[in-house]
Amino acid sequence: MAKTRIGNQNPTQSVILPYKESLYQKAIDTYEKSKRTAQEWQIT
Repeated sequence: MAKTRIGNQNPTQSVILPYKESLYQKAIDTYEKSKRTAQEWQIT
């Protein structure tokens, strides 16, 4: 049986730092070299 959670379970704020370029493809390539497969939501 699950415990009853007390209080608000939603985050109080969202922080997204500005960026000009993403290195996601390099991260995906490095991860997949470890013989693992990235999830679809991680790739898109």
